Formats: sequence, structure tokens, C-alpha cells
Amino acid sequence: TGIARGNGSCELEMRVYKKDISASGLKPLLAIHGGTWSGRGFSFFGLEASASYFTERGFIVFAPFYRLVGNGDGNVECNGASWREVTTDVEDALQWVLENGQAFGASADKVTVFGQSAGGHLSAWLAAYRAADVRKALLYYPPVNFLAFLTDVSLTNSRFAPFKDFGLKSLTNFFGSGAGSNEVRMDAIDLASIDQSNLPPSLAPMIPDNVFNLTAIDPSAAPIYVQRCADSSGVNLAAIDLLLPPQVLLHCLKEDLSDFLIQNSLNKLLKSEQVPVFVVHGSGDTLVPFEQAVNLCAAIDDRIFPATSGNLTCGKDSHAHIIDGAEHMLD
Repeated sequence: TGIARGNGSCELEMRVYKKDISASGLKPLLAIHGGTWSGRGFSFFGLEASASYFTERGFIVFAPFYRLVGNGDGNVECNGASWREVTTDVEDALQWVLENGQAFGASADKVTVFGQSAGGHLSAWLAAYRAADVRKALLYYPPVNFLAFLTDVSLTNSRFAPFKDFGLKSLTNFFGSGAGSNEVRMDAIDLASIDQSNLPPSLAPMIPDNVFNLTAIDPSAAPIYVQRCADSSGVNLAAIDLLLPPQVLLHCLKEDLSDFLIQNSLNKLLKSEQVPVFVVHGSGDTLVPFEQAVNLCAAIDDRIFPATSGNLTCGKDSHAHIIDGAEHMLD
């Protein structure tokens, strides 16, 4: 405590697991931990506990660290990230496996991705944006469509109302806002008016100014997303009235939030099934609604599935398995 940020550097770790240290030609699996993009400890422990399941079946498992949002876990130099840094890190991890995997015994094949919760989202991100390098995706209880999630929880008296507090906080933190602050109010957006079947290139015109409360930030240590916009728009945060920020700064922040909402609504990219997905979710999940999995399967199959438990086959090679009554982490 008391040591200023910036004195060190963030160096991210890649752990590698295999059954036989001398084996080669193994199937590469990139396993991405969960933890609401903000924690590593227990979530990585759970991921690590499952590694032998894969190594016993001919995989070599690569498990990367990534920068974390907030400041609750890990070293300070790897904290305070926003969604752009986190997704950049997992793309870099995938690239690292493609370039270095053979030296550890991986085949030159495409990489299978696997993740739990936030790690499931990041695995889906790779399947969507790095499809040429991904063979298959195994997704455990992932949030894969941010716009649908936020729209559902914004509806009064809906089934999704119990997901609102955790969902809003988690996604706001992933965007890059400080935990527990009123810095970004995504619920101030009229999400129900957005046609998700025909999204415009930008949602910025639909985002009101009062979504952002810059009086909640420290201008001398601004969040990454705020500082990025300040730098790109030539605004000195220390010299402005944070209660009435200039429009050029607000416009940049709105575009950033628009990118966050659109780019993390992955159904539209995954429905092409360039990468087959197998998504597993519990119908009793109280953190991420299992409809996220059902609707992903429906998008791939281009039809409506009832929100029910059981096995769903969608597209040519994709599946959703809804476990009746199972909680988050399949408890």
C-alpha cells in the first residue's frame, strides 16, 4: 500500500499441463479461467482441478492469466483493466499457443478453447473474432450476449429481475468502471428500444449524457477507458469541470460503450458456426440466466427453442446442454 502505480510492469503467466512431459502431437486446448473478469484465485483453482480430465484424453492444456478489472486480486500492475485489455490478453494468449505450442508438444492443429463463466465469455470471444484459429469451443455457463442480458434485466417484473444487481455491477466493472461506484449507469439507456436483430453501426446516439458520472473518478488516476478517450480527444481531465465534461469527451465515451455492448453480443457472430460450440448451463443459475445458452443455440439454428432443460442440437455441430436445477458452477 502507498506505492504508486507504474513502478513495475505487468507480466502475465501461461501454465502448461500435459500427462507425459515428452509427448508430442497433442491436441492444444486453451483453458480460460472465470471470476467475473476480476478474480483469479478460486476460479483458477477450479480450472486447474479440471486439467487432468483433458490431459487424460490427449490434450495439452494451456491456461493463461489475463489482466483483471478492479483491484481485488493479483498484483497492482495487472489490475484496473477494462474489457479491451482483457480481450486483447486472451487473443495474445491464443497467438502465443499458435506460435509456441509445438515446442511444448502441441500439434500444429487449430486450438480448442474452453472457459467457465467469464472465461466462457472470453472463449466465445475467441470463437467469434479468431474463428480461423479455433477448432471448437466448450463454454460453461457463459454470458455471451450482453445486450440481451442488459435488456432482459431492465424489464420491470420480469423473470430476470433477480439478475439485475449482480449483472449490472459485473458488466459495468468489465467495461472498466470502478467497483461499487456510480460512475457508469448502463440502466439509464433505453435498451428496450434497440432492435437487436438489426443493430446500427453505433449505439452512441441512443446513449444519454447522464450514463457517465465523471465526478466519481479521480482525474489524476482515471480509469483506462476514460484516460484513453481524454488522450484521443485532447482533453486534460485535471482542467475540466467533471460535472459538465466537454462533448468531445462524452462522444468518445459513448462510442466506447457502444463498442462494448455491440462487440460483446456474440450470437450474431457465432451463429455462422464457423466454430462449433458446446455450451453447458444450469437452469437454476442465479448469476447468469440459462437463456443465454438457449438463445445462442437458437441463433445458430435460426429458430426458437423453449427455455427448458435437456440437450439441444443446433446447426450442424453445435449443442447446448441445460442441466435441470444446477446453479452457477453447476452446483
